[in-house]
Amino acid sequence: MIQISIKNKIFRDVLETIVPIREETILKFTKEGLSSKITDYGNVALVDVSVPAGLLNDYLLDQDIEVGLNAKNLLFYTKLGSPEDNIKIEITDRFKMLLDNFNIDMDILDPTYMTSATNLPDEFECKCLVSVEEIRKIARAANQIRNDILVFELNIVHDKLRISSECDTESIRIDVPVEEQSDDRLRSTLKSTYSVDYIFKIINALYNIGISDVSVAFKDDFPVKLSCPLHEQGRLSYYIAPRVTD
Repeated sequence: MIQISIKNKIFRDVLETIVPIREETILKFTKEGLSSKITDYGNVALVDVSVPAGLLNDYLLDQDIEVGLNAKNLLFYTKLGSPEDNIKIEITDRFKMLLDNFNIDMDILDPTYMTSATNLPDEFECKCLVSVEEIRKIARAANQIRNDILVFELNIVHDKLRISSECDTESIRIDVPVEEQSDDRLRSTLKSTYSVDYIFKIINALYNIGISDVSVAFKDDFPVKLSCPLHEQGRLSYYIAPRVTD
């Protein structure tokens, strides 16, 4: 039996980061803490989120355990309580959760059909710290002009990251300063294209849980990595595959 106590706000935020990628997920409970790493159904995007055991209460584990769960339904249930409520979780052959006087008893799903990538890119040619509100703004504008891609372009000479989108009649863009970049300057420009839909859903989730800035790392025709701390001690990263355009 596994018995865990966790503040509703922390558990809710973990689930909030997962649901934009996939409605079902694998939650992993180990002595280090709670984590989840899962791809979307089309293997285009991945979320990797974790909070350390120090943020959890009454964390009693007989052994490490992974459980497949309906994250979308769990997120809905957490929103029925106050952020400051304490959640009590018990895992046997079922997943049971007590939120104040509200009891939830759920099936545990077979995690073997859920994909969790292991070889993730970690070498990027630039990294920028970007306001979540700025990316949210450009993604919403791209939806408005009915374009489904965002272009990320680094001008190495001017140390600026440009995020843009355009249609036949309109174009939109934001420019942000570069925080870090590699010493390998083989090109004057780095450029890659990503799905508006994935970025918009991810950035909305970050906005909803109160994240103000996100680190953006990418290089030419390469997955983009969006990352930030979660509750200071936790970590959160998304990877989105590039879109191939003519």
